Amino acid sequence: MTDTTLYIKNMVCDRCVMAVDGALRQLSLRPVSVELGKAVVGGDVTAQQRERLRQSLRQLGFELLD
Repeated sequence: MTDTTLYIKNMVCDRCVMAVDGALRQLSLRPVSVELGKAVVGGDVTAQQRERLRQSLRQLGFELLD
């Protein structure tokens, strides 16, 4: 199984890392690592999961980059 790297705009501090980690876990995605501007999750991310994550991150003030 491969990991998926997601790039996220507007992450500027450790609280941002915690918020993104929480958003990933809420959507049942398995974060392998989360750092400023980037999150790696275990496995593939479906289009539906990506859209739900995009909406969740937008509510937190972040933007999922394509």
